[in-house]
Amino acid sequence: MASTVIGFYDTETTAQQVMQVLQNSGVSQSAIDYTTGGRNSSGVADKLVHAGAPKNEARLYEQGVERGGSLVTVTTDDREAAKAAEIMQQYEPIYVEALAEWGGPGMNGSTTSYDQNSDRSVSPTALATDSDTTMRTTGTDGDETIPVVEEQVRIGKREVERGGVRVRSYVTERPVEEQVRLRDETVRVERRPVDRPVSGADDVFRERSIELTETDEEAVISKEARVIEEVVVRKDVEERVETVRDTVRRTDVEVEQLDAMSTSTMSDGDFSRYDTDFRTHYGQGSYGSDYTYEQVQPAYRYGYTLASDQRYKDRNWTDVEGDVRTNWEASNKGTWERFKDSIRYAWERARS
Repeated sequence: MASTVIGFYDTETTAQQVMQVLQNSGVSQSAIDYTTGGRNSSGVADKLVHAGAPKNEARLYEQGVERGGSLVTVTTDDREAAKAAEIMQQYEPIYVEALAEWGGPGMNGSTTSYDQNSDRSVSPTALATDSDTTMRTTGTDGDETIPVVEEQVRIGKREVERGGVRVRSYVTERPVEEQVRLRDETVRVERRPVDRPVSGADDVFRERSIELTETDEEAVISKEARVIEEVVVRKDVEERVETVRDTVRRTDVEVEQLDAMSTSTMSDGDFSRYDTDFRTHYGQGSYGSDYTYEQVQPAYRYGYTLASDQRYKDRNWTDVEGDVRTNWEASNKGTWERFKDSIRYAWERARS
């Protein structure tokens, strides 16, 4: 989704410097629009309204250009818009609320970012100071809301195989032996000497024959299959209560009351007083030819503005470094170690 970031500056020099830093940071030149000093001021309001700005604010910007101010707009995706807003904020643009009474160069303020697809405006201050990008929604009636988002947990169940049992049967053979008593028959013929007279009962002169059969017993094996055991396979189901732990995210809103001293009171002119000092420090640093001074200058300006931030008043660098790093990397991810020396130097120099 495309967003348009608007920054109004009281001098053309500052506006051109902003554009140069935006291009050095990777913002496409085609995404940047520039109007200054009454030149081509007609139609400014219509373009801003088309970008999503409220009509009354768009008209104030147009009037500011007519009075000699310079307007820088960046139209790009939400992520790059947040980065552009951070850069533009560092050069102390004029608040849109102050434009009604602004009569010419000399006043400071802030940038405003608009979503082209709605009436939403994004506070660059919030984008520059929070570790997460914070969207501030502005309706047509002027009400502002911050969405509070919370994750919810839904617990379900699924079946997962944890192993099992396989039961199979197979046939084996084993030798067995038993003892059994068997009977064997044997026919014996024996002759016995006899000496006695033949009696009348003896039929001695008749032919006759006698036959005897021998019988033996032999072992006979017969087998019978019998069920001696049963193996039963079944599943037992048990239920248990398990405590599932995880984390959910939500956005919390912290309300901080700001007084007149809560914002930086150092002007662009005050920053210019340190320009020579910062350039000297840059030349003595380890940037070499990797970065020009213009590319490093936002780090010096960031440290410079921290010096007047009431949140860090009377605190040393060790105490504030964690917050300062979080705010810096919200729009300059992964560059802290490269620029932290310049930020710290500007912070300590301005405080002194």
